[in-house]
Amino acid sequence: CGSNAYGQLGDGTTANKDVPTYMTGDITGISAGSIHSIFLSTGSVVYTSGSNAYGQLGDGTTANKNVQTYITGDVTGISAGQYHSMFLSTGNDSYACGYNNYGQIGDGTLVNKLLPTYITGDVRGVAAGGTHSIFFSTGQSYYGVGRNNKGQLGDGTTVAKLFPTYISGQGA
Repeated sequence: CGSNAYGQLGDGTTANKDVPTYMTGDITGISAGSIHSIFLSTGSVVYTSGSNAYGQLGDGTTANKNVQTYITGDVTGISAGQYHSMFLSTGNDSYACGYNNYGQIGDGTLVNKLLPTYITGDVRGVAAGGTHSIFFSTGQSYYGVGRNNKGQLGDGTTVAKLFPTYISGQGA
């Protein structure tokens, strides 16, 4: 429910909803960005909808979608940032797409990604913030990337990072 101007509810419309709307399919997880959504369904399949101005839907375009659009399979985790998306594969690899003005994708560039781009392996959790991202490794260490002007990466600095940077270990 809520604002649906870009089709972020994935119900095939752009009409706002003031009550929860039933979603078809076997959805096991949802993550909402500012104006896009990621849906994880049974079988580790990912669908996205909403604004796609920066490629955050991961379908290789910048066209908005008001229906859930299949983008990939073999995913166990999802997280939507302000205008970027993160995915965790069944093989513990992390991928990201969308807005990358602060390096929040984590591939060492400031270039927006229209398709899920491999970032790093040995990951068991991902979290997308507004303009930064956090990775939790299989070795129980945290890594951060992207905007850090308020110290949001937790590495003791206020310097933006373009690659996942070690924050702390053992589940800090």
